[in-house]
Amino acid sequence: MLGIIREDLPGRYVTNFFVESIYENVFIVSAQGKLVREIQQPAWRSFLATDADTESPIADLLFHFDLCALASRLNHESSGINSRRFARISIVLDEGGRVVQTHPLERELSALRASGLIMAGGFGRRLGEMTKATPKPMLRVCGKPIAEHIVEAMVDNGITDIYFSIFHLGGVVKEHFGDGSKLGCRIRYIEETIPLGTAGCLSLIEEPLAGPLLMVNGDVLTNLQFGRILDMHDRLGADLTMSTRQQHMQVHYGVVESIGGYVTHIREKPKIRFDINAAIYVISQHVLEHTTRNRRIDMPELIDTLLPQGLQVATFPLIEDWIDVGSVADFNRALQGYDPGNRPRIDSVTAAPAVQKRVPK
Repeated sequence: MLGIIREDLPGRYVTNFFVESIYENVFIVSAQGKLVREIQQPAWRSFLATDADTESPIADLLFHFDLCALASRLNHESSGINSRRFARISIVLDEGGRVVQTHPLERELSALRASGLIMAGGFGRRLGEMTKATPKPMLRVCGKPIAEHIVEAMVDNGITDIYFSIFHLGGVVKEHFGDGSKLGCRIRYIEETIPLGTAGCLSLIEEPLAGPLLMVNGDVLTNLQFGRILDMHDRLGADLTMSTRQQHMQVHYGVVESIGGYVTHIREKPKIRFDINAAIYVISQHVLEHTTRNRRIDMPELIDTLLPQGLQVATFPLIEDWIDVGSVADFNRALQGYDPGNRPRIDSVTAAPAVQKRVPK
């Protein structure tokens, strides 16, 4: 049945369900089919950021998941800008508490009150000859420019008001995308006269936005449903939300911990976990007021100016496929490994997620 996972299966089954499907909730059942609990996608995503061992059985993870959910606002349905667009599953129980039926609930497929911004003005120097005549976001992967994959994902998520920030070879971008009508959206261009960094173009947006601004670097390939980061931004009441990606680094030496010159502990070749910036952001309209027109500023610097002023900068743990095409090696990895078909289409409400084929009933 759709959206039913047994509690004795590894936690990665829950992760796979959310990554590979359009649904925002899943139901955990016992081996006998009795309902154990419902899990919401935002709360599970936040739980994974604690470095949870998803190879452990779901039943063993639920206690720690509940603690994480209680400490956040992410285990409750959103009432914000796009909550009714999300696909959800309903269940029917018998008298013994066993799940006997599941079905998707009806939802609205209207345009979001949000705008999109694709950063497409960089030089892409690390890609050498490939970007001398072609802007990096216009390099083709799976038959389309990288930026076109981003536009299609935005439109599929209901974002039809999209900006491009352009500088280096900006005419190539404008010629390809035009006004956006062929892709089902309206595209406008922010034309930098000098390089303004990764956030300076925000100062050139003068008109009121339709809602929060989803900002994506033009060299990012991902199967993330962008509506999910917009929803997280809304749930947390954030001023700016930045996506993060969990990385691990293996230390090849014994790490010595000491206090006052005396050894307290030795960790032999530990694996260190840290989060990196995945270059996908949601920005509330008032944050634009913290930029100065035509002044160069990068996103880390902008965020550093917001924090002392008490503005809330939230994180969105990215669990989906993600490639930052920053080098020739990254571009080759994208050519070999990126599959746009892995991004669940919001319109495909009748298609059961692929993960269901791997989950025993």
